[in-house]
Amino acid sequence: MKKSHAIILSAILTILLSLNVFFLSQNQKQVITIKEIIDGDTFKTTEDKNIRLANINTPEKNEQGYEEAKTFLQKFENKEVEIEILGIDKYGRILAKVFTPDYLNLKIVDEGLATKFLVQDSETKEFTKAEQKAIENEKGIWKKSQYFNCFESKVFPEEEFVKLKNNCQKIN
Repeated sequence: MKKSHAIILSAILTILLSLNVFFLSQNQKQVITIKEIIDGDTFKTTEDKNIRLANINTPEKNEQGYEEAKTFLQKFENKEVEIEILGIDKYGRILAKVFTPDYLNLKIVDEGLATKFLVQDSETKEFTKAEQKAIENEKGIWKKSQYFNCFESKVFPEEEFVKLKNNCQKIN
């Protein structure tokens, strides 16, 4: 390939990449249909694009709360939702805000099925308030164990000793 052709080709590719990034960063809303739920914060569209809900993180497979978060999102399978694209994550998934018409990302945190995660500065207060409310109301992943408050601990730093006391009945 001639040097001039290589320069032209690289310029065209650079322009196309720049336009792609520009259009993805425009936060334009678009209507899509959810085809398949992958987990509590990721789904596939009918166009086979993977969408990752921004600002949240749900439990991973084999973690407490995984099934509940996934089941909650499955209510929207085969339904149209509106998304606002924010960018692409390191796994190539589209990061988006999802509206059902409720703001689904925030609703999942409010239901106690996710934690706030890498929240945009403009939404920090809103997500923090929703998460705190879920914690206070012991919703979803924030439910206290049946053994909550069973143990007392006291640290004796000088003796390098920790004393644990079980205040409950026998614990298996």
